[in-house]
Order: sequence, then C-alpha cells, then structure tokens
Amino acid sequence: MIQSMDTTQQRRKVFWSAFWCGMASPGLLLAGDVVRIPRVEVRQVSALDALRGDWERIGDDFRRVISREETAGQ
Repeated sequence: MIQSMDTTQQRRKVFWSAFWCGMASPGLLLAGDVVRIPRVEVRQVSALDALRGDWERIGDDFRRVISREETAGQ
C-alpha cells in the first residue's frame, strides 16, 4: 500500500535533506584526494546500434511476459 505524505512533512524532509547536503559540501571541497569520485566512461553508440539494442530488450521483455503468462495459465 502506498502511503501519502502530507506536504508539511514532505517540505520538512526536503529542507533538512538540502540543509545537511549544504553543510557537507565545504567538507567535500576541502577533502582533496580523500574523497574520490569514480569517473564513468560513456562509449559512443551509433543510432542504429542503440535502436537495435532497444528492440532486443523489448523482445526479451515480450518473451519473458509470454512465458510467465503461459506458465500461469496452466
């Protein structure tokens, strides 16, 4: 069940989250090499390869749902 949060609670939660992030940011600037953020390499993919990959994932999703429905119907 999804529980809804009233706007006062949500605003309070957002405020404190932003507050503590703001308090921590100078420490991260002064930390130097202690805190290392990993670099993520993104490879270049052609539009054709991207579309092919999308359709392969869509096909896999269809096959997974079909097999699940076939076993549920038996």
